[in-house]
Parts: sequence; structure tokens; C-alpha cells
Amino acid sequence: MGAYLVKPVTTKNSTDAIGRFGEVGTCFMQGWRDTQEDAHTSCIDYDDNASFFGVYDGHGGHEVATYAAEELPKFIKRTDAYKRGDIKQALIDGYLEFDAHLVKPEILKKLKEISLINITEKPKDKYGVEIDSDDEYDFDTDVVTKKKRRGMKVSDCDTSNDENNAEKKKSGQFYSSDRSLDSATNHDGTSNECTKNNAEKKVKSSKTANTSNVSKKVVDQNKNDDDDDDDDDDDDDDDDDDDKVQFDETADQSKIDKQPGYKSGCTAVVAILKGNDLYVANAGDSRCVLCRDGKALSLSFDHKPGNKTETKRIKKAGGYISDFRVNGDLNLSRTLGDHKYKKNPNFSLKKQMITSLPDVQHIVIDPKRDSFMILACDGIWETKSNKKVVEFINNRINSTEKLSKICEQLFDQCLASESFDYGCDNMSAVLVKFKSPVSINESNITNNIDNPNKKRVKSPDTLLDKIKNTTVNKKSVNKRKRKKNS
Repeated sequence: MGAYLVKPVTTKNSTDAIGRFGEVGTCFMQGWRDTQEDAHTSCIDYDDNASFFGVYDGHGGHEVATYAAEELPKFIKRTDAYKRGDIKQALIDGYLEFDAHLVKPEILKKLKEISLINITEKPKDKYGVEIDSDDEYDFDTDVVTKKKRRGMKVSDCDTSNDENNAEKKKSGQFYSSDRSLDSATNHDGTSNECTKNNAEKKVKSSKTANTSNVSKKVVDQNKNDDDDDDDDDDDDDDDDDDDKVQFDETADQSKIDKQPGYKSGCTAVVAILKGNDLYVANAGDSRCVLCRDGKALSLSFDHKPGNKTETKRIKKAGGYISDFRVNGDLNLSRTLGDHKYKKNPNFSLKKQMITSLPDVQHIVIDPKRDSFMILACDGIWETKSNKKVVEFINNRINSTEKLSKICEQLFDQCLASESFDYGCDNMSAVLVKFKSPVSINESNITNNIDNPNKKRVKSPDTLLDKIKNTTVNKKSVNKRKRKKNS
């Protein structure tokens, strides 16, 4: 969705930070699109020994992606599941609760205000020029304090105290705390013809299980899903009345469907790293890919209308698929927002034709095997396969000073030379490099451990030992001389 410019905006907005887990670099670029509709989150101090990363690819407007980058981390952290340590369920509950929250009257008003920012901003601000630090949007008020601010940011993710958050000052185009991220810097890039990968344009397989461990099905993203189970939670078809979607049937639905949050939405791929436990939630076609043993391991599924299980839910909720699009319009089957597709009164949000229910994967990071992960929007994946992206990063990650620089180089590689080619979308990425394990020479450890069955290595003589040895040797020589003379 969206119109294209006659010349791409290649200004890149980048940040870098270091945390307990390792390093993180973020970057976004408007590209050929006439507006920037992506947003992302990078929070190295999300919770005790936990970090939060997310990418949100907006469509129909930037407002839902912008709001999600700021608020979704808070929703997840406030869930009962998160408080009791069940991060998988917290991600599911957080997505669904956040999505339901979007259609509250006061939030619809905020989304409307956010959506007006691009319209009222000056052209020089719209096309990639950095905005002054005073130009910001205050999510805790009902007015746009500065209308130059655009829907692109990194959230500070300080969810421990919402009152303190309201008082916290924000800098630049990013909502970022000093402890979490460096200030944003801009770097001009160049446009190069991107690599095309037609295989990545094929319909991807999808699973609808809420949570599962990473398995071969995650690795083989393009595997046909004809063998997938057809139950799709059929035993839960009779949703509780409290969970069913409620809306005013007397209202003019044609007007409602034009509101932000109804006509607009976003994908959401989120990663929570707590210790070595990595949890990845996804709704849409943004991706999280892990580099394990030097190879790409997909930690998310693309949610497309053509997937078997997605098609079944869409039709059951009263929708249809035309040209691989839901109701001939949306080419995604799971999103935040897009509530014009979520109004079937017989179903909860989980079972609407477009659902916000995420897939959640869990994997334990092994520092000896896992070097980095990347979260990115489909502006990257439509031009390069998971394998190609991992290879690209692998060739640079140990020789490039800043991770954000690798993202910038990746964007240049993916950017189309013409506006009608692959690589014309907004581009956003969060690159996380895990700490390498401390290298220890095991042979040295063995040599330094006392072994009763093994003689110790003789220590070098001290000066005193040398004097004693010299004295003893002299006495021995004199004694032998006396014996010889006698």
C-alpha cells in the first residue's frame, strides 16, 4: 500500500547500544514510499535481565505502528502472565489486549491525532530531515504538541512506572532513554539495485498454534503446510460471550471503517530476551531470524491469506480471498489494527478473519552456537531470503564497528533502482549481536589442577634457592677433593 516518490529518500536513522546480552543496532529508511509507516522498539533494560525488541510494519497509515512501538511493550509487561513469569502467554495476552484497546474512543482519538502528523508537517521534515528534539508527540495528552513529528521511533520501554514515563523527556525522533540507546544519527546512503529472490514471493507456510518450541518446521519456512492439523482450535469454536467483538450496529460502518485503527494497521514481530531464553511473537509478515552455527534459523512464520490454516479461519469468519488478498484488499492475515475486518459479532479477536493472535516461539540461546538475530520488515525479506540476509551480516559483523552500519549497508543492497521493482518499501531492522562466550584454554586448566597421580611441574628457582644450591654444591666439591687427597 502507499504511493511512491520519483526519487527514494535514502536518509537513514540509526542507533547503537550495548547491554548485558551483547549489542544492538537499529535503522530505518523511508525509501521509495511517500511516507514512512514503519516503527521499531529497542529496549535493553525492559526488565530484570530482560530486553525487548520489536518491528512494526504499518499499512494504511503510520499511526498504529507508531502507537504499537510505544505501548505494546507496556501491555505485555502489565499482563498477569508476565507477572507470574509466563512470557509466552504474556505475549499472546499482550497482543490481544492491545488490539482490543485500539478501538476504545479515547484511543481512536489518539490514533487520529497521530495520523495527522504527516499531513501537517513541513515537506523538509517529511522527506528524511532530522527533526529537532523539541518536536514530539505527547501520548499522555489528547493533543499533538508538535505536528512535525512523524510516526517513526524507538520506544524507551520504561514500563515500570507510567507516571514517570509521562514526565520523562524524549529526544530527537526517537523515544529513547539515555541508558538504553544512543541519540539517533543520520547517514546518507546510495541506491543500488536489489537482489531479487522469487522464491521469497511464494506463499509461506503458517502454523496457528499459540506456542511451540522451535523445530524443523520453523527452520523450513517455505515447506508446504498441507500436512498441518486442520483442527485450528476447533474445540474452542464457541467463544465466551465476554470475548466476542462488541460494536454499535446502528452506527454508520462506512464512516467507522475510514477511521485510523479500522482502515490502518501493522505487523508486529517482537522478541523478549530474558537471560538466555528468547521468546519471539509474530503477527504478519515481518520476521525474526537467528544465526545458529552460521546458518539462518527462522523464528517466525509469515501470515498470508493463502496459507491453509489462515484461509480456513478467514472463510469461517465470513471473508474471502481474491488475488491472495483478504476480501481482495489486505495481503496479510494477522495484524494489529485493521478493525474493519474484525467485526464479526460471533467471534472473539482470536477468530476474526484478520486476527491479532500471534505465533510464539521459544528457544534457548547458546552463546557457542548463536551469534546474532535480526528483526526486520518485509521491505528486506521481499528482496533477500533468510539465508542471504544471514550471510550478508555474517560477512560483516566481526569487522564492522557499529551494528547499525550493517543495517544501513543491507538497506542499500535491497533498495530498488526503479520505483516499480522489488525493494521499494520502507525498510526497518533491529540487529542484535549476542555476547560471545569467554574463550578458555582447557589444557591450561588441566595443567594447573592438582593431580595426586601426576608430578608437579618444577617451579623456577628463586634467588635464595640458587644461593642454597650453590653453597651445597661447593661443600660437595670440597668434600670430594679431601677424599681424593687422602
